[in-house]
Amino acid sequence: MAKSSSIPRTGITLSERQALLFVGDLLCVILAVGSAWFYWIVKDQALDQPIAFLRSKDALTPFLLLGPLWFFLIFHLYDPHVAFSRERTAFGLLLAAGVSLIPYLGVYFFAGGSLPRVAILVFLLAVTVLEVGWRMLAIRLFTLPQLQRPALIIGAGRAGTMILRVLTREVPGHFRLYGLIDDDPDKRGKKIERIPVLGGWEILRDTVRRQGISVLVLAITGKIRPELFQAILDCQEQGVEVIRMPALYESLLGRVPISYLSADWLLTSFLDSVNLYDLYSPLKRLTDILSAVIGLAFVVITFPLAALIIRLDSPGPIFFRQERSGKGGHSIWVWKYRTMVRDAESDGEARWASEEDPRTTRIGKWMRRTRLDEIPQFWNMLVGDMSLIGPRPERPSLIAQLEKQIPFYRARLLVQPGLAGWAQVNYGYARSVEDTVLKLEYDLYYIRHRSLLLDVKIFLRTLGTLIRFQGS
Repeated sequence: MAKSSSIPRTGITLSERQALLFVGDLLCVILAVGSAWFYWIVKDQALDQPIAFLRSKDALTPFLLLGPLWFFLIFHLYDPHVAFSRERTAFGLLLAAGVSLIPYLGVYFFAGGSLPRVAILVFLLAVTVLEVGWRMLAIRLFTLPQLQRPALIIGAGRAGTMILRVLTREVPGHFRLYGLIDDDPDKRGKKIERIPVLGGWEILRDTVRRQGISVLVLAITGKIRPELFQAILDCQEQGVEVIRMPALYESLLGRVPISYLSADWLLTSFLDSVNLYDLYSPLKRLTDILSAVIGLAFVVITFPLAALIIRLDSPGPIFFRQERSGKGGHSIWVWKYRTMVRDAESDGEARWASEEDPRTTRIGKWMRRTRLDEIPQFWNMLVGDMSLIGPRPERPSLIAQLEKQIPFYRARLLVQPGLAGWAQVNYGYARSVEDTVLKLEYDLYYIRHRSLLLDVKIFLRTLGTLIRFQGS
C-alpha cells in the first residue's frame, strides 16, 4: 500500500452518535414544551391582554423545568449498550413517562393558582411520542451500512471472539465488520459469529485498501509477530484508527474485560489512575463530608417514622450492623436500617442476596428498592470509612471466597467503598459468581476511570434509579 495514499474516513463514531441522539432529544423536548405552552396559552388562559401575559414570568417559568427534568430521567439512555437497543430504549422512555406521572398527579391535585396542570400532561404525552419515534428512527438510521464504520478485527482467539460477540450481540450496528485477521493457518476460512477469518498479516494492507477499512480492532493478548506489527503501523499511517480490544470493550459496555487482560496491564492501569497528589482526593473527601452532614440531618428527621414502620412490620432491632471490608481490606462496621427478619443469618454464614429474598420483610423490600435502608451509612461517610461514590463494601468472608474464584477480585479494595457505585447503576443483584464477575468489571472500570465527572454521572444515575424504584 503506497505511503502517500490515505484511507478516507467513513461512518460515524460512538461520540458522534451520542451527540446526534442528544440533539434529537433536545429538539423533541423543545417541541413538547412548545406544544404544552401553546396549549396553555390558547386553551387554559382567557387572555384579555395577551402581550402583557407573555411578558410576565408566569408565562414561561413553569415550562423551563420540564426539559431538565426529562433529561434527568433519560440520562442513562445515552450509554451505548442501552442507547442502541430498541427494547431497552423503549422500556426506558416509557418508564420515564410513567415515573413522571407521579409528580404530575401531585401537581394536578394539590397545586392551585395558575400552574399549567393540564399543560404538563400535554408535555408528557408529546415528549413520549416524539422521543419514542425519534429514538426508534435513530436506531434504524445508525444501522445503515453508510453510517457504520468499516472494520477488521486483528486476532481470532479468545479476545477476538469476545469483542466480536460484543459487536454483534450486545452493541450491534456500530461497525461494518468485514472479517478477522489471524496468522494461525488452522483458523483461516472459518467463521466466528458468521464473520470469516480472512487470512494472516500478508493480506491486511490489501484488504484495508480494497474495503476502505477505517478501524482495526487489535484483539491479540500475546506477542505480535513483527510482520503483523509493521502491517498495522502501515495502515495507521494511512489514517486507519487502531483500537485496542480492552479500550473498545470499556467504551461500549462501561466495564473492564478482566478475563482477557494480563495482571501487569491491570496493575499498571490502576497505579496510573490512583494519583495521590491531585485535587480529586481532597475534593472528594470534602463532598463526602458535606453529603454526610446533609444525609444525617435527613436520618434524624425521618428516624421516628422509619423506626415505627420497621418495628410494626417485623419484631427486632431498628438498625443492622455488619462487618465489611474497606479500603485496603481493613474491617469497617456498616450501618443499615434492618430490612430482613430477625436472625436471618443465625448461623453466621454469608449468603447471596436476591431481589426476591424470602428473608426480606415487606417494608424491607420497599426500602431496598429506594435504597432508604442505606442512609444510616452517612455516618460511615462522615467518619471516613466510606465515600459517597465507590464500589459497594463486601463482607470479608465473601471476599475470601470470591478471590479464589475470580481474578483480581481484591483489586476493588484499592479505593474506599461507596454508598453508590458504577456497578449498582448498571447491574442488579449478584446472585452467582458469574453475576459477581460482571459487577467486578464495572467496579474496576470505575477504579480505572474515576474522576469528579464520573462521580457526578453515577450520582445523577443513582437518583434516577431511586426515582424509578430500581434500587438493588
